[in-house]
Amino acid sequence: MALFKNFIEPGRLAIGRYGCVTDKAVIIVDIVDLNRVIVVVPEASKRVLIPIKRLQMTDYKVELARGASVEDVEGALKENDVVSEWKKTSWGKRTTAFYAKRALTDLERFKVVRAQKYVDAQM
Repeated sequence: MALFKNFIEPGRLAIGRYGCVTDKAVIIVDIVDLNRVIVVVPEASKRVLIPIKRLQMTDYKVELARGASVEDVEGALKENDVVSEWKKTSWGKRTTAFYAKRALTDLERFKVVRAQKYVDAQM
């Protein structure tokens, strides 16, 4: 039994940690060298060359050939929809909640604080 299962391979779902793909789900389509890979960003339908150290691998993978086109990746995602599966995990929920909280306006933050104070007073 292997200790490490999230290998860097074509079809692997990864999460960007820096740059233009920060906290976005990407699919690895090609390995350039030991330090860089080409990924497809499904939200933008574009290919990006990115260092491996700026990615965090997930457990999810779609079946893709090396060097697959953007259309092939989109077709594979329609069949498997691994991005929505990842969003159902605790990691995905935490990321979604973080960006929802970050997008609140001043008035919405005020309402949240008031609601929390009300709930605390009821206890």
